[in-house]
Amino acid sequence: MFLNIQNEENKERIYLKNFIFEIKQLEQKILENDFFEDFDKKKINFLVEIQNPKINIQFQKDIIEQIQKINDEYQENIKNIKKKLQQISKKQKKIINKEDIISTKKDITYSSFHNDFYKKNKTYLEFKSIIQKIDEDFENYLKKILILGKKSVLEQEQQEKIFVNQNKEVSNKISEKKEKIKNFFYQKSVLLNEKIRKLKLNYKEKIVIIDNKYEDIIQQIQQDKKEEDLLNLYIKNINNHLENDLNYHNKILIQQQEEFNKQKQDLEKEQNNLFIQEKLRIFFNFKQVNKKNYYNYKNFIKKKIQIEFSNFKKKYFWRKKYIFLKYFYNQKINLISIEKKKIIQMKQAQIETNISFQNQEKNIFKNILLQQLNDIELEFRLIEIDRKYSIIELNSEEDQSKSSILFLFQKSEILEKLKIENLKYQKKMLFLNNKHEKKKCLLKMQIKIEKINLKSFYFENIIKKNEKIKELKNQKIYLKNNQESQIQKQIIICEQNKYDFLKREKLIKVQFKYLVEQYFENYQKNLNDLNLFSEYMNNIKKKDQSLFKDIKLKLSSYFLNFNYKEEDQFFLKKFSFINELYQLFIDKLKDKQFDNYYLWVKKLYSLKKINLQKKINMNNHLLEYYEKNIFLLRNIIQKNKSYFNLNQDNILFLIENKMKKYESFYIVLKKESLKLNIQKKKDNIDYYNKISKLKTEQNKKLQKNNFFQKKIFLYLNKIEKLKNKKRFGKKIWLFLYYRKILNYWFDLCKNMETFYPKLNLEYKNFHKYQKKFFQNKEKYKRKNFLEYTQKISCISYLCNEIIEDIYFFKKENIIFEIKHKAIELNKSLFHLTLQTENQLKEMKEKMFLLQLNLKEAQEINKNIFLSEIKKIKEKYKHNKNNLLLILNKKEKIYKKTIFLESKKKKINSKIKQKEKDKVLSIFTYYQKKYLKNYKKYLKQKNIIQQQNYKNINFLLLEKKFSFLFYRLLNWFKFLKEKKELKRNTKKKQIKKKQKLKMNIYLYQKFYFFLK
Repeated sequence: MFLNIQNEENKERIYLKNFIFEIKQLEQKILENDFFEDFDKKKINFLVEIQNPKINIQFQKDIIEQIQKINDEYQENIKNIKKKLQQISKKQKKIINKEDIISTKKDITYSSFHNDFYKKNKTYLEFKSIIQKIDEDFENYLKKILILGKKSVLEQEQQEKIFVNQNKEVSNKISEKKEKIKNFFYQKSVLLNEKIRKLKLNYKEKIVIIDNKYEDIIQQIQQDKKEEDLLNLYIKNINNHLENDLNYHNKILIQQQEEFNKQKQDLEKEQNNLFIQEKLRIFFNFKQVNKKNYYNYKNFIKKKIQIEFSNFKKKYFWRKKYIFLKYFYNQKINLISIEKKKIIQMKQAQIETNISFQNQEKNIFKNILLQQLNDIELEFRLIEIDRKYSIIELNSEEDQSKSSILFLFQKSEILEKLKIENLKYQKKMLFLNNKHEKKKCLLKMQIKIEKINLKSFYFENIIKKNEKIKELKNQKIYLKNNQESQIQKQIIICEQNKYDFLKREKLIKVQFKYLVEQYFENYQKNLNDLNLFSEYMNNIKKKDQSLFKDIKLKLSSYFLNFNYKEEDQFFLKKFSFINELYQLFIDKLKDKQFDNYYLWVKKLYSLKKINLQKKINMNNHLLEYYEKNIFLLRNIIQKNKSYFNLNQDNILFLIENKMKKYESFYIVLKKESLKLNIQKKKDNIDYYNKISKLKTEQNKKLQKNNFFQKKIFLYLNKIEKLKNKKRFGKKIWLFLYYRKILNYWFDLCKNMETFYPKLNLEYKNFHKYQKKFFQNKEKYKRKNFLEYTQKISCISYLCNEIIEDIYFFKKENIIFEIKHKAIELNKSLFHLTLQTENQLKEMKEKMFLLQLNLKEAQEINKNIFLSEIKKIKEKYKHNKNNLLLILNKKEKIYKKTIFLESKKKKINSKIKQKEKDKVLSIFTYYQKKYLKNYKKYLKQKNIIQQQNYKNINFLLLEKKFSFLFYRLLNWFKFLKEKKELKRNTKKKQIKKKQKLKMNIYLYQKFYFFLK
């Protein structure tokens, strides 16, 4: 029976190995067919080409030649214009040289200026000599004040040095006293620490002795294994006896079986002979069955029943004896093992009590050590308090002496400050007098100079106006000759501006030609790339489908061949391998496939984007061209605004109207560019929406897959658990679970078969579009180029029209301006003559006013001087009073500190006593606590000893009860097995009897049929 089970397991293992091998092959196939890498390499080359599109070299050369030609033409035109301008400037110079400049007689000579300058110098020298005298007096008195100030500063520095030295002496004395106190207390602390160290060493030695003592006891208990060894020997002997008895008993069984087999063989021969005879007779001749044969067959069956029943009896007695032997020996082994277990428990109890004794003794010694340490710590704390308060006393002494020195120093410092304040007051008064005297002299000198300046200013203005009159007369002559040259100049400038715009027009047309070519090259390469990618995607789809068919077949065979009625040890393992293969297929192919669909969508949108971007770029270039033209036109209008006579005609209004027409065209383009940008944003949103839809589709598919896989795995687990249980309706449940697994599997296959995004329509539309593009490529190029060149030529025509208008109006304005200027020159000549007469009257009036101002200024200066003296005196008094107040405050503070220090000493002595009392109370509390603990540990030791005795007695009682319990248990087991054996043998005998009776009945029927 055991061998059959083992063979079945081996077969299953072999099947599992083959199954795993097949799955590994499929995995390798998935891993090897990684076509995505190949395409990635190709894709990189395509991307490089697209990023750097190569335009035809001949086309590039043509473009460069065109640009050179335009530049050469422009340069020639500019040279011609420059030559014309040079000729006009030469003509103008000749006209200026030929002109007869009219000189006017000066009404007022420069001699008056010379006299004014001499007067100014004289007054300045007088003022300088007076100021020098005032400065000399001021410097002499100032030197005296400074010498006194230096003396007071030196005295202050000496006092500071004395103060520093006194402070040092006090601090040195106190530090020496502090060091003595520290050394004394340090020696005491060293002695106490030495005491503590000795106590700790003594405690460690005692602990080591205790540890060694109890370790020896525990080792002795652990080493005492005689009883255990004896029990092990008993168990060994019992096992040997059991083995011998079982071997002998098995031999009896083998002999019985051999006898039974022989009898069985004889019966089979007899049976064969009987049946062969009867069969032949009936086959060749349908006669009656011999009655003798019928009775022979009956006897044969009775004989068979006797043999089989005797065999059943022998087996029954053999099994009965086998159960008895098993019961007898097992009972002995169980009783010995119980005894062994109780011995081990008793030893363990002894070890635990010894460990607890050890811990208690350690605690007692530790408690004694803590008591001793507590006494030392008390002594140490009291010493520390003495040291602390002795240092506090020294610090207060130091503070008292330093405060007395500081007070004396501050007093002398304030007295010196009073001296310095007095010197400052004298210095300020001196400066104020000096300033007042200088101001007096300055006022007199300023009035004299003001009068001279006023005369010179008015005379200078009159002379300038005379010079202007002369200039205006010369300008009248110059205006007549300048009109023709200006008109010619404006015609040349107009031509130059036209050439500038023409050059820009030609250049932008060439640029647009190049951009159109570049766009179509780029677009073509993107189309090719997308075509290649679509072919590649279709190939991958086919390969993916074939791979999935293989996996589906494998998985279907597993689920369809899976026997839910029989036990299969490895069915979950198989499923885990299948699940891994399936997951690998999704990770390696399906997920990457979706990534490539994303890439397809991205490429398709990038193609649309190129077309849209081309329009945006072209439009932007046009806008840029427009903006530059508008900017240049605005500059030309701005430059020439001064030439337009706005009061007489509406030139600017007409030009502005034309500019608005031009700008309206620009606004149309701007709106178009806005629409294109909005379209670009919309396309981007569409692209991201499409990608998100694809991703949600992918996630849904994966979620479905995971759901189906989980469900299959769950029902497989349920089948496995149900197979191991005995349950009513087990087959029905197994069948239902199996049906569920199949349903989920087919759902999973359907989900995988539809694991593709819906992009087939886009593929078809793309291929149609590609064909159309390659057929009409040149036509599209021409159409694009013509569209933009028409717009450019329209812009340039409008520009030229505006420039012509500007310079036409400018010519007319030049003629008008020259007439207008001639009228203005006559007016200005009349005004200038009037102004010179009025200025002479003004000068006389101002001279009189200056004299009045001098008297007023002198009175104001005197009042300011008196008010400043008053302020200085008040400030001096205020500072002096402040310093005296500070001195009084310092004296009060000093007296208060002396009083507080004496009070502080008394408080410190009280606090010291309180601290000592507090420390004593704390340490007495701890001492009592340690005594309590010592008594507690002694009590615990006695309790542990009593508990040990109780445990041993309990274990002995437990041993007796367990002996009784196991004997009864084994006896009941023995009786139960005997009953089961009887029941089974009876069932087998009944079945055998029924079978043989059935044979006799059938043979009897057959006999009566042929009778």
